[in-house]
Amino acid sequence: MADQDRSPGVDVFTGRRAMQLTFLGKNSTPGDSPTLYASDQDTYVIQGWKVYANDLLMQLSVPAGQTAIEVPTELFEHLTKDGQSSGEIKKFTAPIMLVTEQGTCVLQGPEMHDADALSQMRMPDYKSASRPPSPRSRPYWRKTVDLITPAQRDELFNSFQRDAFHLELRDDYGSPIEDTPYARWKRGEPDDYAWLDEWSALMKRVTSEGKTVRRVRVVSQPHSQYVTWEHSLTHLNIEVGEDIRWLPRHMLPEGVTFPAEGNDWWLYDDRLLAVGHFDPEGRVLGSEIVEDPDTVAECIRLRDLLWAVAIPHAEYRP
Repeated sequence: MADQDRSPGVDVFTGRRAMQLTFLGKNSTPGDSPTLYASDQDTYVIQGWKVYANDLLMQLSVPAGQTAIEVPTELFEHLTKDGQSSGEIKKFTAPIMLVTEQGTCVLQGPEMHDADALSQMRMPDYKSASRPPSPRSRPYWRKTVDLITPAQRDELFNSFQRDAFHLELRDDYGSPIEDTPYARWKRGEPDDYAWLDEWSALMKRVTSEGKTVRRVRVVSQPHSQYVTWEHSLTHLNIEVGEDIRWLPRHMLPEGVTFPAEGNDWWLYDDRLLAVGHFDPEGRVLGSEIVEDPDTVAECIRLRDLLWAVAIPHAEYRP
């Protein structure tokens, strides 16, 4: 590419050179399709569908700070516009990690957070962008995945000091501890709630110490089957000291946006986030610990906004 096609800029405050992208090509419709860019920093930026499917994720080891995306193989035909042979990127074990039965490619690379670059892209929430090395750049650097288990996340309740807040955005969830009682409820069978004993004991202890545990559940109306079951159990959460409010989606404040890529999260003491990750069926994959001050501040603002408009459980009528 000619240098004049990628004129660099410099941030006058940081001295950092702003990344410049050159559009190479895409598949399907504008703003809603896999797209290939060349950067002026010897990399390619690829916009594609985020990978959530368990069968694919189990074949990968995705480090913290990286992401996995899926794109059609035809996207790489646009490499010819950057002087490369069509499909040349396929010669590398990274970034292409898998080729699916449908003939699409799963790529893995550092997730794009560069504000200058993102401002040059149009990207829906369900997509992501990664920066695989071009044929001219150095190999990948890998490190350990940073997702904690649900049990490890619950350990955070032993160390928080004041307030734990949970934002719940899904209409359906799945976890091993809930599978059997949920199935029994759907069959109309009774439940002794013994599966909730450990959580109930934990909540009784922390709330008896003067700490608060709050939730806002953003739900569709009419309720999904799962939310109907969840609502029938909520009196048990209230009895052990939790404070739970409901917010129908149609009552969300206009223009509201959700940080943490629209995932659920626990916020502890206004300083630490445990961001939930789920597969497409709502089954829990684990939680990511986030302490970035800007992200935490966004979540605090959203918590306060939604808490003010949500309906206390005792007043909520589905």
